[in-house]
Amino acid sequence: FNSAKRMTGYVRYLNRLLDDGEIRDNVVYVGGLSSEEMADRIQHCNVYVMPSIVENHSSSLIEAKIVGAPCISSNVGGSFTLIKHGKDGLLYNSLDSEMLAGCIISVLEDNQYAESFTRRRDEFKASRLDDFGERMLEMYNELISK
Repeated sequence: FNSAKRMTGYVRYLNRLLDDGEIRDNVVYVGGLSSEEMADRIQHCNVYVMPSIVENHSSSLIEAKIVGAPCISSNVGGSFTLIKHGKDGLLYNSLDSEMLAGCIISVLEDNQYAESFTRRRDEFKASRLDDFGERMLEMYNELISK
C-alpha cells in the first residue's frame, strides 16, 4: 500500500489495520487489475468471501460464482438468492465472525466440499445469461402496480 502516489485516508487506515493486527506479512496488495486479471485471481483463490453488512446486489459475488470460486457470503440483501447454503456456497450471519471463521475453515479443510460448490458454476452461469434488464423492468412494473 505504500507508493509515491498520494496516500488517501482509506489507504492510511488499511495500513494501520495491517500494522496493528500484525498481519502485514499475510497480505499482498496487487494494485489495480484488469477485468481479465481480476477474474483469473478470483478463479484461482481458495475461497471468496463477501463479508458485507449491507448489500443489495453483489456483482462481485456473482462474478466469483461465474468463474467458479468457492463462495462464502454474509446473508444480507439478495445474497440468499445467489447462494443456496451448503449446495453451491455458504451463507453466514453478517455479525457472527465465529460463524464466518467456521465457514472458511470448512472450505479450506475439505477440498471435495469446496469443489462441490464450483461444480455448479455452469448451472449458475446459464441462469445469469437471461435478459437481466427485462427482469428488472418486470419487477419495477410489478412494484409500481401495487
